[in-house]
Amino acid sequence: MDDQSMEEGDEWLSDVHSAFKSNVSSEEKGYHETRLCIRLIGPCDEASKASVSLESSSKTDSYGDSELSRRAPTTTTIMISHALETTLHNAGLQLWMASLLLADYIVFHRELFEGKVITEFGAGIGLVSIFAARFGNAKRVVCTDVGNDVLRCCQLNIERNLEDPSRVAVRHFDLMDADLGAPRDTDPVFHQSEDDSQTIRSSDIYLVADLVYSDELTDELLQTLIRLMKNGNKQAFLSVEKRVNFILEEMDVAAPAHQHFVTSLEDLHSYLDDETGTQFSAERLSTTFPTVFECERTSYLELWRITSSY
Repeated sequence: MDDQSMEEGDEWLSDVHSAFKSNVSSEEKGYHETRLCIRLIGPCDEASKASVSLESSSKTDSYGDSELSRRAPTTTTIMISHALETTLHNAGLQLWMASLLLADYIVFHRELFEGKVITEFGAGIGLVSIFAARFGNAKRVVCTDVGNDVLRCCQLNIERNLEDPSRVAVRHFDLMDADLGAPRDTDPVFHQSEDDSQTIRSSDIYLVADLVYSDELTDELLQTLIRLMKNGNKQAFLSVEKRVNFILEEMDVAAPAHQHFVTSLEDLHSYLDDETGTQFSAERLSTTFPTVFECERTSYLELWRITSSY
C-alpha cells in the first residue's frame, strides 16, 4: 500500500485477507469478519503470553515451540469486523500485516505497556488498541483515526472484544490537520473532549502501524510525535511494511516511501529539542520474538522505536 504506486480509485487487498478466509457478517452492514482464536499459555488470564491462530488455519503452533506446546492452552477468541478490497482512502477498514507485528510485540513485551496511558494513531479497525488494552493491560488507550466508517468499525471491534470498553476511547485525530477539530460531518461521539486531548498529550506510549506510505504523511506523523514527546520520557513504537515497487523512470525496483521514513528517522536520531532539552533517539528493533498469529512474517515487516528523554 504505497500511494506513490496507486492511482485514484484503485482498490487494494491486504495480504492478511488474501491468506485467510472471512465470513460475511450477518449483523453489520457490508463488513466481513475474521475470528482470531487465541490460546492462552499458562495462567488463565488475558495478560498471559498467548499463541494466536486464525480460525481458518491450523491449530498447531506455527513457530514449533515444544515447551509451550506441552502446556494445555485456554482458548478465547477475538472477532474483527473489517472490509476487504478498498481504495487507499478507506484502507483503514482493512487488517494489515504491520498491525499483526505490533500486536505480537505487545503480547510478548507486555511489561512495557502494563499500566501505561497509550495513544494509537491511524488505528483503523482497532486491533492494536485492543491488544494494548486486553493483553498489554494498559491503563487507558485513546484509539484514533479519521472518517466515520473507520471510526464506527473500530468502535464495534472495541465493544465486542473488551470486557470493559470504557478503557478505550475511539476518537477523531487527523495527522494532516492535527491543530483543527473534527470536521462537521464527523459523528459527535468521536469528537475529542478536553480530557481526551489531555490524555493524548500526556500519553506514555504512542503506537503506529502501517502509517508511513507517503512522504507527506510520514513528515506529519514524526512532527506530531516530536511535539507530543518533547515534554517527557516517552516511547513510540512504529511497525511498517516495506513495499517495493518498480520505478519506471529508474527501470528498477525501489521502496521510496520506506526510504523516506528511514532517512527521516536517521535525522531524528540524536535530535535535541532546544526548547525543552529533550533528547530523541530512534532504533530498529529485533523481530525475532515469536509470532502469535499463524501468518507468515515476511522480511519486509519492520519495527522501530522512538524514545524521548530529558
